[in-house]
Amino acid sequence: MCAVAQQGVYHLNWSEKEQQVVIEPSDHSKFVMTMEEVIEACRIYSKEQRLCFQVQFTDLLNHLGAWAYAHREKIAKTFLTLRESRLLFLVVTQGKAYDDEFESELTTLDLEVAHSDGFSGISLSVQSLPNCGPHAYASFCKPGATIQYGGMSAK
Repeated sequence: MCAVAQQGVYHLNWSEKEQQVVIEPSDHSKFVMTMEEVIEACRIYSKEQRLCFQVQFTDLLNHLGAWAYAHREKIAKTFLTLRESRLLFLVVTQGKAYDDEFESELTTLDLEVAHSDGFSGISLSVQSLPNCGPHAYASFCKPGATIQYGGMSAK
């Protein structure tokens, strides 16, 4: 057993790092993580930085949503997800051909977020995919940790 309760204390052992843990916060959402991910999250967690991150994350959601809306004529789908320990803003374009102007605007967004004091606690990368089906873009999205922006299509 990976978690042993003794007088209200659970012992999580790194030696069982592949063991999956279900976490259910008070908002009734559920997170499934490996023991290794839970331990890593504990290492980087700071109560002082939590409020700052929450504010920055909300601002980032709004900023990315506004950016996507402004570029909606070229966007089929837009996601914010986790990938390799950082946030990924994934844009699926309307077209299948490479669009140099759009990619330049996406790079500008990436640099803008990276250099903004307002997003100093955020680690974000951006990526676009040509128009594709759910099987293709879902492979970039972490199940249970993905937000899909709605109403992006100009159609």
